[in-house]
Amino acid sequence: MFEDYYAILGVTRTANPEEIKRAYRRLAIESHPDRNPDSPEALERFKACVEAYAVLGHSEKRRHYDKMGHVAFTTQDGLPRIDFKDIFESIRDVFLASHRAKKMPADLNVSLEVSFEEAALGAEKLLQVDRKVPCRDCGGTGAERGTVATTCIPCKGRGELKTGKGLFVQMRDCPSCEGTGKIITSPCPRCLGTRFIQQTEALMIQVPAGIEDNKTTTLRGSGDCTLLHAGDLHVSIHIKKHPLFRREGADIHSTVYVTYPQAVLGDEIEAPTVSGPVLLKLPAATRSGKVFRLRGKGFPILGTYRKGDQYVHIELDVPSKITARQRELLLELRMVLPLPSPSKPRP
Repeated sequence: MFEDYYAILGVTRTANPEEIKRAYRRLAIESHPDRNPDSPEALERFKACVEAYAVLGHSEKRRHYDKMGHVAFTTQDGLPRIDFKDIFESIRDVFLASHRAKKMPADLNVSLEVSFEEAALGAEKLLQVDRKVPCRDCGGTGAERGTVATTCIPCKGRGELKTGKGLFVQMRDCPSCEGTGKIITSPCPRCLGTRFIQQTEALMIQVPAGIEDNKTTTLRGSGDCTLLHAGDLHVSIHIKKHPLFRREGADIHSTVYVTYPQAVLGDEIEAPTVSGPVLLKLPAATRSGKVFRLRGKGFPILGTYRKGDQYVHIELDVPSKITARQRELLLELRMVLPLPSPSKPRP
């Protein structure tokens, strides 16, 4: 059973020729063997795409297909009957589109360091970016004010020269105009005819709450500019280490040190969190190593409304130096406290 040609290209039967052409080029480039050398499935998709466009890309054959379906293009043995010339022309279109795609603007990659709290709560950060923008003096034409650039004769303004025939067509930048399609006789003094200048711009970056270390956020159209479009700016987020907090997934771990009297008698202590200190009730007879859970005080979980938790680890603070009075009191306390039994189980 043959698959519908319209379904292969992902278009409707009312699609105009330009829509069919765009869909074909996009799908053919995505499944091209050069991009998917180890994928038999991609090769089959590529063949089906080329076969479909060989019919739907020609008005007369498309009319026959709309009337009769695949019967109009199959032999008595049930095999496809498509002109090889049409196949070669379709594949050549892919090669030409792929060549133009390689000349798309280059994206920019930068790094941004944020604090632990900014990663947890989200923040707006101002980032200085060096990017290529059209020259303001010449308006991006590359020609000095009062003059105009002329169309390149060898490439007829296309910026490319074609060599070879059929499947073996190759495209290269026109050496006369360096791929611009224009000849500039009086270059702009500021950009020297290149049409672009390097400029430092201040861009506002939105750091999403809950972002992980080394993750990337993208600003569309904020990369280098070219003759056709602007590239994207990819910002790699790096989170600074925090002296108090440690992250595990969406959860935060921290340590609070308490004195011996606080651990024995209990107390109300302050526990730091990324959103500010909170009061934590320390019950009597709290042992060192006890962990308390603060619900919802961790990192937001991206794509959800949930948050992680914060785990507060209690540790006994043993001072390295004490005063004479403190020593006197500790000695007195040691005399009145019973010694623990070595075999006594830990509660």
